[in-house]
Order: sequence, then C-alpha cells, then structure tokens
Amino acid sequence: PRACDFLDLYLSDPEPGTRSMGAEQGLRLFLKDFETDPQGYAEWRKRTRGLPDEEVWKIAGSDFLEQVRKAGPSDVSSGALPIWSAAWGPAWKHIQGPEMVQALSRWIASGDAQAISNSLYLADRCGTSEEFLRNNAVPFLANPETRLSAISAISGPGKRWAIPELTPHLHDADPEVVSRTVDALCQIGDPAVMPEIIEAMKRAGS
Repeated sequence: PRACDFLDLYLSDPEPGTRSMGAEQGLRLFLKDFETDPQGYAEWRKRTRGLPDEEVWKIAGSDFLEQVRKAGPSDVSSGALPIWSAAWGPAWKHIQGPEMVQALSRWIASGDAQAISNSLYLADRCGTSEEFLRNNAVPFLANPETRLSAISAISGPGKRWAIPELTPHLHDADPEVVSRTVDALCQIGDPAVMPEIIEAMKRAGS
C-alpha cells in the first residue's frame, strides 16, 4: 500500500501505543509529530487523502519549511524541530535549498552548542557550498563540544580542500575524534593521505 495509507492505520488507531509507533514513523516521512495531536493529524489527512505520495511529500516539505522559518536554536537543540529525521525522509528533496541553508546559518550563529552540532550534522545534506562550510563548519573544529559534528560536515567525496583541516585531528586525544577523522578522510578518498590514516590507526590500536 501507499505509505500514507499504511501509516493512517497507525495514526488513526484508538490505542495510544499504536499511535505512538505511527507518529515515530511519521516523523521520518511527514516531518510532523502527531502523537499528541490527533486533531492536527485528522486535519492534515484531509489535505492529503487520495493524493499521490509525491504530492504528499511536497506538502510535508512546505509544512516543514514553515516550521523552519519560525524555529529558534532551542527548537533545534531540543529536537522539537526534527531536522535529523527530516534529512532522511522522502520530503527532503522539497526542503533542501537556499531557505534551509539560511536557517542553518542562523542556528549556527546562535552560540548554542547543541543547536550548532545538530545543524552541522545536517549541513552536508543541504547541498552547502565549500564557502559555507569553511565559514560555518571549520571554525567549530576548535571546540571540543562541536568538533565531531564539524568533522562530519566537511567529510564526503571530493572535499579535498578539507584534508588540511582534518589531518591535525588524527592526533587528537579523544579516540572518537580520531575515528571520526579517519572516516571523514576515507570518505574524501584521496590516496595521498592514506599513510597518515594508517599511522593514526596504528596509534589507536597500540
């Protein structure tokens, strides 16, 4: 069955536990939390019933961007705005773009370490530019609270420019930072940095 019809069986169920399971899946698809808002779900379903799934994802994306416009850093840090779930949902292609990048800039500039981390983990999936990442991710490599998310933000195929920013963290005292840096450099895929990766893995194993 269509995903929306399937989830409707959960979200319209009288049993709270069943609705909770449906709401969890809905966050990944619809990008709204209907667990404690059955009336909100009923209204949303009126708007979407009978539409092809792709039309539903467009509506979900539009609804989510409306939330993004209003969201402050506390919404991002607390998880009230489910940006991480959004990035893996089918509506994401209707969300990523200039408006989302502007929101990430706003949240990163807030000074809220958790909001910064959550935003940086999402940055690469928003199609951010090298300039954006240099200005908004690289500076947070210096902060232990945001280092892991900053490493994640500048990893990925083709980001050779990030290698000099990453390689010093192969010597970090935190094994998780070293591991994340190794993963990031492997994703970038430049064979020239392989000897440094191997040395870091040897140190980690000793």
